[in-house]
Amino acid sequence: MGGKLDKKDLRLLSELDMNGRATLTELAGKVGLSKQSIAYRINSLQDSGVIEGFYAILNIPKLGFMYVRTFIELSEVKPEIERQLVEYASSLRDVGWIIKTEGKWDLVLVTFAQDVLEIKEFVNNLVLNYGTIVKNYAVSIATAIHHLRHKYLKSAKGSRDIRDIIMTGKTERPVLEKLDMKLLKIVAVNARASLKEIGKQLKVSYKVISYRLRKLEKEGIIMAYRSSINTKELGYSHYKVLLTIQSASRKRLDELKGFLKLNPNVIYITEALSIADLEFEAVFAKLDDLYGLITLLRSGFSDIIKDYETLIAAKFYRLTYLPEIQS
Repeated sequence: MGGKLDKKDLRLLSELDMNGRATLTELAGKVGLSKQSIAYRINSLQDSGVIEGFYAILNIPKLGFMYVRTFIELSEVKPEIERQLVEYASSLRDVGWIIKTEGKWDLVLVTFAQDVLEIKEFVNNLVLNYGTIVKNYAVSIATAIHHLRHKYLKSAKGSRDIRDIIMTGKTERPVLEKLDMKLLKIVAVNARASLKEIGKQLKVSYKVISYRLRKLEKEGIIMAYRSSINTKELGYSHYKVLLTIQSASRKRLDELKGFLKLNPNVIYITEALSIADLEFEAVFAKLDDLYGLITLLRSGFSDIIKDYETLIAAKFYRLTYLPEIQS
């Protein structure tokens, strides 16, 4: 499919990247096509698997949760073993992301926990139920996640755009009305649903839905509406690089993050506690391009980068920022 996309398709993908609820009128003006053509192209991109869906980026700490990743190494890399663990993770209400990876780790599970006891309970259950197939695991708590635009969809000129959306902050205990929670559950997995569709589902007027969404956005709970782009269909591989940092000042770390943000292929930067101090995710058409970036990092930041590890994000089985963690 990637080879069949024209410049208008790529521009449309770029516009939907961080604004998945943009109207057909808005998109038509940005892309330079009619509303009918925009609607047709969005449907075509979804039907072909280039766009796998639309989801809201929720600021998890504002909902009272920590963003926890469990990296898992399987005892054997066999489809049936992977399937068992994926099915188990899919049955858990607090698992938001399930990612198949290639490298030292075979699976990454993202869970949302209110405290360390919940993290411990999750790990204990994992080991109790699947200890024979889980060879090794590591738990990492993300303290900040920088969501970057897929700038590679545009020309190289877009690489100077370093704007990001940062999920971070201390965990809070918000008091949300049931309607707000129901609304969040809808946009977490179907961010492009119209106001009328959501209103009909929740049995309220579209004006109420519009007001509630604006309120959740203003409060910083909803950070953006993003499209889930299948980079494989565009001819790119998705990589995750884990960096071990040594003796770095805040200024030097900021310089490193700033350098990564300038690269048009970098789409996430994660600050974390555990197996890596800083992580980034990038998509490249050629492996040599990834190694080129790593070479630049190792030469330009040799004073603070102690080591690194590379993973390939091979498949996303689940992606949501609000699994069934609340009633």
